[in-house]
Amino acid sequence: MRGNLYRRAFGMHNRTKYITRERKLRSYLWLVYGCTSVGPLLHALFWFLRSGKAFWLWHFPACVSLAYITVFEVIRFYVEKPFKPSVAK
Repeated sequence: MRGNLYRRAFGMHNRTKYITRERKLRSYLWLVYGCTSVGPLLHALFWFLRSGKAFWLWHFPACVSLAYITVFEVIRFYVEKPFKPSVAK
């Protein structure tokens, strides 16, 4: 996660210039979806009841925890960034 935030030539920052607006919008809406917990829970229950496969129950904790980890890392990146000493060349 940190590598994607600190190194601009790699990771998500580099890939966003190649994806469509709709996919960019979906990536931002995913955070709202994951942090509200209602959507992942409903989807997990729906697909569990429809397919009968227990692995769908992992959708809720995985989605919610990944959303909060993403938010935490982005906040930490922007809070720590102003306090990092600049390297003189």
